[in-house]
Amino acid sequence: MTNLIEQTDSPLSPEEFQALAQHEAIVKAGLQTFYDIGEALLTIRDKRLYRAEFNSFEEYCQEKWGFVRRQADRLIQAFEVTENLRPVGLSMPHNEAQARPLVKLEPELQRQAWQKAVEMAPDGKPTSSLVKKIVKELTQQEESQSEVIDVLPQYTPETATPSPISTAKEAESLSIQAQFHAKLVWNYRRLGLNQYQHFTMGYAHRTWEQVSELLQLANVTVLVDIRRNAISSDMAFNKETLNEACATLGITYLQLPELGIDSEESKGMAEMPVDKNLYNSYIDSLGNKGILSIIERNVPLHHARVVFMDIALSPINTLRSRIAQALEDIQLSVFDL
Repeated sequence: MTNLIEQTDSPLSPEEFQALAQHEAIVKAGLQTFYDIGEALLTIRDKRLYRAEFNSFEEYCQEKWGFVRRQADRLIQAFEVTENLRPVGLSMPHNEAQARPLVKLEPELQRQAWQKAVEMAPDGKPTSSLVKKIVKELTQQEESQSEVIDVLPQYTPETATPSPISTAKEAESLSIQAQFHAKLVWNYRRLGLNQYQHFTMGYAHRTWEQVSELLQLANVTVLVDIRRNAISSDMAFNKETLNEACATLGITYLQLPELGIDSEESKGMAEMPVDKNLYNSYIDSLGNKGILSIIERNVPLHHARVVFMDIALSPINTLRSRIAQALEDIQLSVFDL
């Protein structure tokens, strides 16, 4: 037991005793759900309700509940992460292990990582290993931003001619995503996209302003959202917001959730990475004819400039790459924006 009592001003009041009893009932009952336990432990710790019988929160956890302070901290952190995810409108983590990898990320990145995990997972219920994989990818991307030394041409929508960045300091003030987008726009303008009528694109790590600039550059008239769940931690890419934003550009918004991955198509993922398994399951379940049948029933494929959009940054082994292959099988050229 510790010798020093953590700072307190007075014994517990009757109200505090009542609060302590309520929060301890939550912990005892469930240890119900990690969310409720984490919230209860957070209150007990921050209000120092344990001081009626114990010298410290660590001693309280060990002697009252039989677990170490580290385990209590994990439950509290998982509760805090879940609270941060709540405004996004997604299904919440079902256990502490799912939330644990997100703790190391900043709040906004937590939302991005969980959003991607929900979209990739069957039934929107990602495993802890999938969450950990996505967190690792995001962490590596953030680290790479701090190491950017390349100076790319700066592009502003008001001008068709890119102006060079005069100093490395100016280049570093732009995120790597902004620099990459500027380079893409510069090259797309030089290339010219009128030769294409059908496009694919992913919105990960892009702002709506960047996406809309590419849509206008390609003269897109129909945007087909191929996510099964058209919700995002970035509110600009939620279905309702996206529909309104497209309308202001004169673009018709369509969502075809049937082109997304079905929950029953992701069994037996022990050997290969999750993305690869989901991709192969998707191919087996629909096939080119199935994909084309869905598209031709709902999309004016031959009379509009159409883009098929998902979340993934890379076009490799994704839903949109499979759709591109199906379109190319009927002699339609597809360009990934």
